[in-house]
Amino acid sequence: MQRFQFSLVLHVSFFNLYLLVLSVKAWCNSGHADAALKAEALLRKLETNPQYPKQRGGMLVVRPNRLSFNAVMNAWAKSKNPKSAVYAENLLIRMIKAYQSDPFSTVKPDVISFSSVLNALAKSKASGKGRFSLSS
Repeated sequence: MQRFQFSLVLHVSFFNLYLLVLSVKAWCNSGHADAALKAEALLRKLETNPQYPKQRGGMLVVRPNRLSFNAVMNAWAKSKNPKSAVYAENLLIRMIKAYQSDPFSTVKPDVISFSSVLNALAKSKASGKGRFSLSS
């Protein structure tokens, strides 16, 4: 019985995280001017407050993962905001720092993470965009 409950909690957690990723992706694909800001706001909310009460007591902990971060970085890459490349880069740096502080973290950057930031930099009209560095 205990194994079933643990399995159910995992499925609910993955389902909630999946809903978050879908919400972020919906904002990304909406074409709305503030889509990237809204997507990042959802991500920040989950980072700062990952615990949600369950109906039958206890707390459900849902943290963002690599897919959530990648979706938001992709939203910044698609954004018309003149500072979108800076926001995407900052998000990647946050992701790297989170992974370095916890090697078991689910936010390890991958090829898509770096490609999204490079895409944002390529589309950026900001000067000095070629000085991209992760030395921060």
